[in-house]
Amino acid sequence: MTSLFISYSRKDIEFAHKLTEAFKGQGLDFWIDWEGIPPTVDWWREIEKGIEEADIFLFLISPDSAKSKICGKEIDTAVKNGKRIIPIVVREIEWEDTPPQLGHLNYIFFSRDDDFDTALKKLLTAIQTDYVWAATHRQLQVKALEWERSNKENSFLLRGKELSDAEIQLATNTSKEPHPTDLQREYVLNSRQVTDKQRRIITGISIAGVITLAILAFSALIQRAAAVNAQATSVINEHAAQTARVDAENNAATAQVAEANALEQARIARVGELAAQTVVLREKQPVLSMLMGIEAFRYRDNLRTRSGLLDSLNLNPQVLQYFNGQSLLLESVAISPDGKLLASAGFDKTVTLWDIQTLQQIGIMQYDNPSDFLSIAFSPDGKTIASGDDTNRIILWDVKTLKPIGQPLLGHSNMVRSVAFSPDGRTLASASADRTIMLWDVQAHQPIGQPLVGHSSVIYSVKFSPDGKMLVSGSVDQTVRLWDVQSQQPIGQPMAGHTNAVKSVAFSPDGKMVASASSDKSIIFWDVQSQQMIGDPLTEHSGEVRSVTFSPDGKTLASGSADKTIILWDVGTRRPIYPPFTGHAERVVSLAFSPDGKTLASSGDDGLTILWDTQPHSPMGQFLKGHTNSVTSLTFSPDGKMLASASNDQSIIFWDSQTYQPLGLPITAYPERVGSIAFSPDGKTLASGYADGAIVLWNVETRSMIGTPLIGHSKNITDVTFSPDSQTLASASLDNTLILWDVQSQRLLGQPLVEHSKPVVSLSFHPNGALLASSSADNKIILWDVKTQKPLREVLVGTTNIANTIAFSPDGKTLASGGSDNNVLIWDAQTLKPIGSPLIGHSNQVSSVAFSPDGTLLASGSADNTIILWDLSSGLPLGEPIPGDFSAITSVVFNPMNNSFASGSVNGSVILLNLNPESWMETICQRAGRNFSGDEWKLYFNQEEYQTTCPQWQTK
Repeated sequence: MTSLFISYSRKDIEFAHKLTEAFKGQGLDFWIDWEGIPPTVDWWREIEKGIEEADIFLFLISPDSAKSKICGKEIDTAVKNGKRIIPIVVREIEWEDTPPQLGHLNYIFFSRDDDFDTALKKLLTAIQTDYVWAATHRQLQVKALEWERSNKENSFLLRGKELSDAEIQLATNTSKEPHPTDLQREYVLNSRQVTDKQRRIITGISIAGVITLAILAFSALIQRAAAVNAQATSVINEHAAQTARVDAENNAATAQVAEANALEQARIARVGELAAQTVVLREKQPVLSMLMGIEAFRYRDNLRTRSGLLDSLNLNPQVLQYFNGQSLLLESVAISPDGKLLASAGFDKTVTLWDIQTLQQIGIMQYDNPSDFLSIAFSPDGKTIASGDDTNRIILWDVKTLKPIGQPLLGHSNMVRSVAFSPDGRTLASASADRTIMLWDVQAHQPIGQPLVGHSSVIYSVKFSPDGKMLVSGSVDQTVRLWDVQSQQPIGQPMAGHTNAVKSVAFSPDGKMVASASSDKSIIFWDVQSQQMIGDPLTEHSGEVRSVTFSPDGKTLASGSADKTIILWDVGTRRPIYPPFTGHAERVVSLAFSPDGKTLASSGDDGLTILWDTQPHSPMGQFLKGHTNSVTSLTFSPDGKMLASASNDQSIIFWDSQTYQPLGLPITAYPERVGSIAFSPDGKTLASGYADGAIVLWNVETRSMIGTPLIGHSKNITDVTFSPDSQTLASASLDNTLILWDVQSQRLLGQPLVEHSKPVVSLSFHPNGALLASSSADNKIILWDVKTQKPLREVLVGTTNIANTIAFSPDGKTLASGGSDNNVLIWDAQTLKPIGSPLIGHSNQVSSVAFSPDGTLLASGSADNTIILWDLSSGLPLGEPIPGDFSAITSVVFNPMNNSFASGSVNGSVILLNLNPESWMETICQRAGRNFSGDEWKLYFNQEEYQTTCPQWQTK
């Protein structure tokens, strides 16, 4: 149960009684002094105890409580103990008269037009927000105080799981209210230091015991030596001394081994701890998790840390950049009209400006009398930013100087929730919690006409139409309204369709449509002319939809939600284009498209501003875009410099694997869908199989056809592959056969091989060239003798399972298969008996497998839209499945000469992926946008000297 301490002035006792009665109805536990006992020492200790043991400190602000010395002392105690403080205004008071310790907090107003029940709901929501952390904070503070009051006696320190849990809680909640206190950090740090010291002492005792034995043995050696001098003729004693000497050397060596083992075990434990922290921090503090992944890998490169590093790289793949520096809730984000600047603002009482190209902070805008910013907007010429805040002001800022332009625009009687410039930049619209909209002359800093009245509750959002003739607004009264700018009158009736507050509205670029987002978790499209709903509401989000915005071309709508995700919608089909984007740890509050629509900015309650790629993106590699239909096959040239891709768009494209650019024009001379391609081992020839059953050989240098098409199959070619000596080509087809071809003469070698009873789907030559494996929809894998063209053995992979894809390992000892049962199997290449258990990780059928050149990794691509890298020594995946372009993976292939591989997909994308951990760390650092702070480093690496994780960012 949440525990509250209520601090108030006796002159506000009537309100306090009303409030506590409401708390009783909610089952809340609270401490409040009703008696007004004189402040004796014992009485004050009770006050301190009540504050220390409370989860939340509730301060009732009024002119009298602000002046009260006792109330001020209570606030100081709450601040010292790191309590989560919620100030509520019960009687109007001037800003400068409020307690300075509370200036950075968000006030809840019971003194304004809001009725008691509405304000109470806000207060209860604030109280219930992250109660678990508030309770944990309280418990930790109580223990830390006991330790401090006991002269920091070690017996009060944390140990074992309790210590580990405390470290994790401090790490995951470092930026949240209530903030961890210095005492808590010192308490946990000392607990860790004592625990580590005890562990070292135990290890040292073990080592000392061994060393003592060595010393004793060495002492025996000296005594024996004296005996030898005394009795030189005693051969027996000489042997004894020699034995003692050997024993001493052995014992000393044993001590060294024991010490080395102890150090190694400590290092292993430390690596495990860092790897675990990387995972723990991932959801709530993604940037910190990314940095932790780098440090864990640098500490030791093993499967666990490399997996963590890869997961850090692929975490939230659509994120291009995290912008750090604003630790409190952010309410608004905007991108300048030229796309060069990004601005974000919120409860840190600043507007922060960033250079999108350099990713560096340009500066901050802060008013002399700071307040929480609720909305910002760039002027159409990009020279001015308008801001609305919770003290009812609108401030115009000069983007170049970062200074206010003139005095604030004053006219609203409650907080300004939204601001928007007209397309010509001459007019500014503002929407307020006072239920009105105001129009302002930007040049004159004066209101235009009278406030626009029509909504019955707080107005959260206002926008101009593209032609500047209309406004649209959304309100807590659950309606959307259109307004005529010239007459300042409503157009038609309120548009009703939502069942809860409307939090955001946006015009489409052509002005024909409006989108509205609501706390009812839905988005509605409205026809502007008829003011009628278009289709059904969009209901993919699982939480309040807080923001909507159209892309500049009007084809996409972006929505941000309290479910911490962003969805891009196809406006034409009104369906999500991709799965939801993840990256925020708390609700997404504001969105803004770049002018070209290629990127999207967001801000949220986690204090992060994020820049997103609106197209499929891979932090691990580079998208190669050229095909207009599904990619069916990929192959690298033997020297690794060239990648060829084949597609159902009837083309083959050659790519430079270093520059990612196409090499020459695509091959389109044979007008059929391409099913499979393969480079010859000498790199001079490319074979391609087509949907009409033909096979064409191409000269790689000239891109011209060699001879005439090879005709032998009657249906689609599913696979082609060269023998290691380049002299033989094998082909598979939906006609249930495979054929061996003489490359030089372009003739069949013998007859088609007809052992399979259903389509043959995959082929692989053994590295020795004497064996060929084939798999079929008849559930079989057959191993062929190439010379005799006879089957040597076969295996049934399952009664329903089909081996969609097969590949021999580079050493020829194993064969991998990927099946329609979603699993990967490893087979003994000679006996075709399975080795170990299936590799389970995909959620849909496996379409392609490929071994790395050194045989240590296996890549599997699946219809579940992901790739898994398997560590073959352990049979475990290297990290989580790697996302592609949100469509089924059709082909995976390793570059034979370097640390990279490629994938192709149904959407027509080719991705060239990097396997170099140094490159991974460089990319992670770039996206993270910062280093560890000093406090973070002290928390996680207290025994170690601070070091810079990412050299491109400054250390704060």
